[in-house]
Amino acid sequence: MPRVCITLDPYRLLPTVADGISVENPEEYVAACLAIREAIRDSDATHQLNVRVYNNVAGDWLREWTSQYGDERVEVHRMTAQAALQERWGIEIPALSDTDIIRSGLLEEKVTPREGQSFENVVLEHCYHPFFAYAAFPDRYLAEFLNQAEKVNWGRNANRPIMARIFSERLEQWENRESGDARRKIISCLLKDWQGLRLSLAAFKLVKNYPQALGEKVLGDHAALFRRTQIDTESLSLNGLELQDALTQIEYYLTEVREKIQGAEELDILLDQLSGYLIEEFTFVERFFQEHAEWVTAELTRRVERRFAPIRSGIASRLARLRRLVAVQRPAAPDPD
Repeated sequence: MPRVCITLDPYRLLPTVADGISVENPEEYVAACLAIREAIRDSDATHQLNVRVYNNVAGDWLREWTSQYGDERVEVHRMTAQAALQERWGIEIPALSDTDIIRSGLLEEKVTPREGQSFENVVLEHCYHPFFAYAAFPDRYLAEFLNQAEKVNWGRNANRPIMARIFSERLEQWENRESGDARRKIISCLLKDWQGLRLSLAAFKLVKNYPQALGEKVLGDHAALFRRTQIDTESLSLNGLELQDALTQIEYYLTEVREKIQGAEELDILLDQLSGYLIEEFTFVERFFQEHAEWVTAELTRRVERRFAPIRSGIASRLARLRRLVAVQRPAAPDPD
């Protein structure tokens, strides 16, 4: 075993040694040389001298000066950020520069990779969202991700070179795997402006059952794009989103068709167009129940309840009033005997 072990650690990846010496700056070079020479000459020494060097200049000097003693007496090795990261995470780390690892703050991240998990997927899952750990675009989970996207520290990740590169490469990988142009556009929107994509999909959730012309007024070309890709928006949360444009167009449309609804059959057809997420839509339907009691049936009432199930808790009392409007069938005349 070599008498002296010198560890070059310019990024301070390791703590100072309790049973050795530390070299913090070039001024401590001479003292380190004296300690190393004494350790080599001390034939009675039973312990290896550990030297931790935190300064690049002093490290280069010590490496050159100790070369005269040979590897059998002095061992010199450099502690790299990549080696430290591999030791802490317990997985294979690809070739990365120490500078990028330090700038990206990977050594400060508290992660526990799963067995067999790649470095890229660990970074994407931990620093972004598990949504990005899939090899192909998992569109069925897009709404779930968008509901939680604000939790991602997008600003910080954009300034972390490794994170930003891996994220960009994953979405590029998704695009390359897609054969259809429409789905590639969705991925591109996700990369460039996820807030805009979330807002557009939320608006589409409100207008997708209405006539195509209404959707185009609200979303332009995106309406046709979302129809082609058939992105599932049912689980997409509408809370806190500014959807006034969609609401305004829906109200205009309902005002236009009001005069065309002349019976329960037309009202039933309209129910298929409504999103079921807007109080304004329910108010529109409720007015027909109040003005045309002769249209009200138990089946039509159940249809209204099913359509507005997403907001049932907020309109429970009003739904109860609609149920009371259902005419009770008069019993048959009693048998005089």
